[in-house]
Amino acid sequence: MTLETDHGVPSQSASSWDGAQYAQHTAHHRAFDHLLVERIGELSTDAYVIDIGCGAGDLTRQWAARVPDGMVLGIDADESMIRTAGSGPHLPHLLFRTLPAQRLAEAEQPGRVDAIVSTACLHWIPAEEQPALLASAWTLLRPGGLWCVEFGGAGQLAEVRTVLDPLAAAFGSSGHRWFFPSASEYAALLTAAGFVQVETALVRQQRVLAGPGGVAGWLTSQVLMAYRDGIPSERWPEFVEAAVAAVTHVVARTTVEGDQGLPSVPYVRVAARAVRP
Repeated sequence: MTLETDHGVPSQSASSWDGAQYAQHTAHHRAFDHLLVERIGELSTDAYVIDIGCGAGDLTRQWAARVPDGMVLGIDADESMIRTAGSGPHLPHLLFRTLPAQRLAEAEQPGRVDAIVSTACLHWIPAEEQPALLASAWTLLRPGGLWCVEFGGAGQLAEVRTVLDPLAAAFGSSGHRWFFPSASEYAALLTAAGFVQVETALVRQQRVLAGPGGVAGWLTSQVLMAYRDGIPSERWPEFVEAAVAAVTHVVARTTVEGDQGLPSVPYVRVAARAVRP
């Protein structure tokens, strides 16, 4: 594994990510990784795969295991994520690079990539920037190349947002920055970008919040930074404390039986697969 840095200014830079902390709270993502792996189908062992928003690199390494004679590039806007991802075992065909999704076109030469994948990332890209991202992906993919992604969809975190949105506003937040489209809205974007064989669906899941701190760890490692803009730095700890308390009550209501006593929260995801003709 080689680790590269690119000191661009990602749109997420105002958020405070911590790669090591994030890695402690990704079990709820890992429990559903197999669905994306199954959705993409067979890959040639020499395929070239780019993973957008690779985070701590767990799923990226699964892709590397599937293409032992190929190449896998994991990109993420946050340097701490890339450091965490790069701390794992060395693989000669696995590369991690600090690069925001909005600059995907810089990741490789046009027409050289067999598959572009992403999980739990694209809802951080503003709606107005989604067409440019898909245009870049279309350019990088070879004819027949695959776009296979999963991210937050319409209705994602609806229950949690009923308390977070007004609470954050009371602290001065300018509002969350997520892009949560419906399946049809995202299908239209893919079609407009020139993709064919477009398949999109909204998938409902119950995510168990395991790991140190449960709800608090989940919120501070991957949720609350969506509300960071506008909240004064000196009030941020107070907001976090209030948010954890409020959301803990919501999660208690949404937790279902069979979760072995662990808190859980409903998720809604857009699952999409498309082909570059």
